[in-house]
Parts: sequence; structure tokens; C-alpha cells
Amino acid sequence: MIKRLAISAAAMTAALAVTNVALADPVADFYQGKQINIIVGTGGGGSYGLYARTLGPYWQKYIPGHPSIIVTNMGGAGGRKESNYIYNVAVKDGTKVGMP
Repeated sequence: MIKRLAISAAAMTAALAVTNVALADPVADFYQGKQINIIVGTGGGGSYGLYARTLGPYWQKYIPGHPSIIVTNMGGAGGRKESNYIYNVAVKDGTKVGMP
């Protein structure tokens, strides 16, 4: 009886170990080799641009798949131009992020 229980426990452990190895991370697969654009709604040289450029390396380190981070400035109308771009034009898959 104990031998059967030990064999059963070993088989369950092996089955669980195999299934954990077979699982893939869909987030890492999505961001692998991609680029995330942080679009700042002010002109260059401002504090919001500095915040975005400071935040970029941390995002790159902690987002699964380690995508490259690009910060661009889109000044105009107090951030409205950037907000309209994010809402109306940008792809809605997480690769374009606005910082108005």
C-alpha cells in the first residue's frame, strides 16, 4: 500500500514538473523583440521628458520579453496633440504609451 502511494506521488510530481516546463509566457512572447514608445506631451527638455527617460530603463528591465523603450516628445496644445494621437491613431496593443 505504501509502495503504491509512493509511486503515485512520484508520478504526480513528474507530471506537474513536465507541465510547468511546457508552459510559455504569452506576455514575454508578445514583447520579445518589440519596441515600446513612450510619447511625452510636452516639448523636449522638460521635466516630463526627464521622468519618462528615467522610467524607461526600469520598464525595459521588468517587462517580460525586455522590449526596447523609446521616448519621443510631441509638444503642442498643452499635451492635447499627444493625447489625441494616443486615442485616435496609436495602436492599442501596449506598444504606445502616452505621458501627457
